[in-house]
Amino acid sequence: MIECECKELLSEPDNIEYIRDQIGAILSAELANQFALAQEAANPAARDYNIAVYIENDDPLQLVDAGANPFPLVNLSLASTEKDSGSTSINKHNMSATFLLDVYATGNTESGENAAMRASLKAWKAARIVRNILCAENYAYFKMRGIVSGRDIVKFEAGTPTNASAALKVKIVRITSNVDYIEGVAISEGEELELFDAKISDKDGRVLVESNIKGAKKMGVSPSTVSRITGLETHYKNFNTGNAAMLPQQLAIIGQGNDDAVYSLDKYEIEGSADAVAQKYGYGSPLHLAALQLFPKAGAMAIFPVYILPVAKGAQWTKAQGEILITGDAATKAGSGTVSVGGVDAEFSVAKGATASETMAAIVAAINAVLEMPAAAAVTAASGDVPEHITLTAKWSGALGNSITIVMDADLPGLTVAITAFADGAGTPDVTSALEKIGQKWITFVLSTFDYKAGSILDTYQAWGEGRWSVLQKMPCIVAHGCTDNYTTRTAISDERKNDYINFLVPSVGSPELPFVVAAKGLLDDIITTADSNPPQNYKGQLKGLKAGSDDAQETPQIRNQSILKGASNNIKSGDVAELNDIVTFYHPDSEGKYPGRRYVVDAVKLMNIVYNCRLITESDDVKGAPLVPDAQVTTNPKAIKPKTVKGWLANLAHSLALNAIISDEDFTKENLTVGINSENPKRVDYVFPCKLSGNVEVISGDIYFGFYLG
Repeated sequence: MIECECKELLSEPDNIEYIRDQIGAILSAELANQFALAQEAANPAARDYNIAVYIENDDPLQLVDAGANPFPLVNLSLASTEKDSGSTSINKHNMSATFLLDVYATGNTESGENAAMRASLKAWKAARIVRNILCAENYAYFKMRGIVSGRDIVKFEAGTPTNASAALKVKIVRITSNVDYIEGVAISEGEELELFDAKISDKDGRVLVESNIKGAKKMGVSPSTVSRITGLETHYKNFNTGNAAMLPQQLAIIGQGNDDAVYSLDKYEIEGSADAVAQKYGYGSPLHLAALQLFPKAGAMAIFPVYILPVAKGAQWTKAQGEILITGDAATKAGSGTVSVGGVDAEFSVAKGATASETMAAIVAAINAVLEMPAAAAVTAASGDVPEHITLTAKWSGALGNSITIVMDADLPGLTVAITAFADGAGTPDVTSALEKIGQKWITFVLSTFDYKAGSILDTYQAWGEGRWSVLQKMPCIVAHGCTDNYTTRTAISDERKNDYINFLVPSVGSPELPFVVAAKGLLDDIITTADSNPPQNYKGQLKGLKAGSDDAQETPQIRNQSILKGASNNIKSGDVAELNDIVTFYHPDSEGKYPGRRYVVDAVKLMNIVYNCRLITESDDVKGAPLVPDAQVTTNPKAIKPKTVKGWLANLAHSLALNAIISDEDFTKENLTVGINSENPKRVDYVFPCKLSGNVEVISGDIYFGFYLG
C-alpha cells in the first residue's frame, strides 16, 4: 500500500490565486472610492465611475438576462501562467502570468441615437480608469512585493460580445496584463505584504471589499472602550522609501480644428476614440489626423493619457490650395489610380473613352468620399487662359496647409496629369494660451501640429518648456514636431537654436505624409510608449502604416552624423518603412563640444524620472512639515526628520535608479550625495544628488582580421 505524503487538506490557494484576488480587491476598493469622489464632486457622469468588479465571470451578460443592469463592469480572469527561466530552487519557480481584464459598458442607459458609439466611449473611459489604478505607483507590486516581482500592461483591444442581443449595445475593451511572480514562496514570506480582505461571490464572482474610502482611517481599540482589554492592530509601513518609480508619461496635442467646425478651446482628454475627436474638431482636421495615429481603427493604441489643447485660427489667416490638371482628349482604355493628399489615399477608376472632365469629376468624388482627407476637392471651370482643373482646398486655414502633399499614382492612357503643390496658406498661431491650460498637470510631451519653421512658435515652446524644468515648477516637458524636410532645410532651423533643449523633431525624410502625422506615429510606436515602460531605452521604432520617402531622398551616414551635430534628428529606411534613428533636441552649444549633455531625448526622459523620484521623496506626507533636527540629536518623536534620514532615502533611490539602468556608477552618487540643514534657515533642507546618466548603445566599432592558411 502506498503511504500518502500529503497528510493535510490541500486548501491553501496558489500564489497566483492570491495575486488574482488581490488585483480584484484593489480594483474594487479604488473604483468604489472613485465613485464616491465623483458623487461628492456632483460629476454629471458620476455613474460612469460606478464600475463593478467580477472575477472569472466569463459571461456577465447573464446578469442582464436576470433583469439587472450591471454596466459598467470589469471582469478579471487568469488566462495563463508559465515558468520563466531562472528558478530559485526545485520548489520555487519564477513564473509569468497573463491576466485579461474585460471592461464592459453599454450605451442603452441614455436616450438618443448611436448607443453603440456611447457604449464604445464609456468602455474606453472605464478602461482608462482601470489602467490608471493598476499603474499607480503604490500598486507597482500590488502590495505583494517578494511574491510579485513585476507587472506590465501590454495590450488594449476593443470588441463586441458575441452573445449580446441586437437591442443591447455593449462594447468591451480588453486589457491584457502580464504579472511576474514567484510560485513556491509562502505567501507570508512577502517583503511588503498587505492583502486586502475581499469577499468574492460564489454566485457571480462579484468582488466586494471594505475600503478606506476617501482616506477614512481605522484605529485599534475604540477610544470609547473602558473595560480592561488589550488590543493590537497591524499597519502597513513603507520601509523602502526611495525605490524608484517610473514617471507616468502624458501627452498634450496642440492644434486646430477645421474652419467649419465650432469647438471649445477648453482642454479635452481623448478617451480612446479618434472619431470622437473628429466629431468635435472636424474630420480631416490636424487634431483628428493626429488622433488617428494615436488611436487607430485597428492595432495598438496609446495607453498613456492624451489631451487636446485646441487653438483657433486667426481672423486674417488663409487656406492653402493645390491643383490637379487632367488634359487629353479621352482615355484610350479603362484606367484607375490612387490620389494621395497629405498621405491620405483615395482610389478612383475611369472607363474607356472618359474625357478629361469626366476623369476629374471621378477624382473629386473619390477624394471627397474619404472623411479623413485634409482637403476638399472641387472642379473649377475654365476661365480665360486657365483650363478646367481640380482645386484642392485645405480644410483649415494657416501656413500648415502648405505642408499638404499631392501624389498621383494612376494608369490613364491617353490622358496627362499635372500637379500644382499646395501654397498660399497663411497664418501662424500663438500657442501661449493653449500651453497655459496645462496648468499643474505633469504633461511630459507636447505634440505641436504646426509647422516648426513658421513664425516664432519655437521660441514660445522653448520659454514655456524651460519654465517647466525650473526649480519651482519641477514638471519637465519637451515638445515634438513632425518633419519631412531634408538635411539642409531642417538644420537651417536647428543650427540656429544651439541652447534649445525643449524642441525636437520626429523625422521621416521625403515622406508625403503630413509632418505632425509622422510625429504622432513616432510618439506612439516608440518614443512615449518606450518612455512609459522602459525610460532608459533609446528609440528605434518603425513608422509602419505611413508612407516613407523615396530611396533617393534618404541620407547617408555622414549626413545623418552632421544632422546630429547641428541639433536635428534623423531617420533611416528599412525596406519600405521609415525607422527612427537619432532622436535629439536642438541643443548643441559650442561650449559643450561634441557631446552636449542635453542632446538626446532619451536622456531628457531619464532626467524626468530622476526629478519625479526626488519629488516623491521630498514631497511625501512624511516629510511635509515634519520636525527637523540635526543628525546628532536624540529624539523620541517618530515624525522627526534628520538630514541622514533623507540621505538614506536618496541613497536608496540611487541604488534603485542604477538597477533600472537610468544612472550609472551608483557609488559615485552615494559618495558625493550631501544633505544638510541650511546654515541660515532652520526650516530648510538642502541636498545635492549628483548622478551620471546611463549611456545607450549608438555606435559599435569592431575590427575583423583575416588571412589564409598556407600548407
